[in-house]
Amino acid sequence: SFPFMNDLHEQLASKGLVVLAVNLDEQRPAADRFLAHTPARFRIAYDPKGVTPEQYTVKAMPTAVLIDRKGQVRHVHAGFREADKKDLRAQVEALLKEAP
Repeated sequence: SFPFMNDLHEQLASKGLVVLAVNLDEQRPAADRFLAHTPARFRIAYDPKGVTPEQYTVKAMPTAVLIDRKGQVRHVHAGFREADKKDLRAQVEALLKEAP
């Protein structure tokens, strides 16, 4: 999903999109190796204790949590497939059009 998230970030950041990935690797070098191979052009947070997935009831990796401008979780997508791109982008664009 990283290439797709990179594209979304580049194309929609000027409209207010913030892409934030949460890395759960307990050892930072494992995360660094992944990012060296698959660079992210968006923010990465590190959560080696796994608090974030508990807070959002994440059941699969990757999971995309779409949060609106008011801070409300609006959509949750478990997993990622090429076929998901169109729907995910449409949901993101719809949320960006909403007033804060």
